[in-house]
Amino acid sequence: MRFLSAETVELARFSGCMKTVRFTEVVKAAGKPEPYTLWIDPKKDHAFQSALKQHRVLSVHQETVGTQADSAQVGYRRDPQAQILIFPKSLARFSGRKIVGLKYDLLEPPRQARRSKRSRP
Repeated sequence: MRFLSAETVELARFSGCMKTVRFTEVVKAAGKPEPYTLWIDPKKDHAFQSALKQHRVLSVHQETVGTQADSAQVGYRRDPQAQILIFPKSLARFSGRKIVGLKYDLLEPPRQARRSKRSRP
């Protein structure tokens, strides 16, 4: 029996070797996501760990060079060019699939931006 290395699996995920699903289908099934920024170590961020255990985290890989479109995968991917989205419902049914056709206008605004400012007396 032959086992694949982690690099081979990662290459297969972001090449054309795996099944794809459109981002709009994911949003219909799991709700509108909101962007999430990790300001501390992910292992110490309780809100992030909770979302990760519930399969609500999506890592978006953004190419900085070339013309390749953005793509995503379910789960956390430690990558300096990745953006993290957290969905209100589980993404477990999309695990192992490449998510394409990202539409950033379908994102909810970050929680900080949604808070209303209190008027000071």
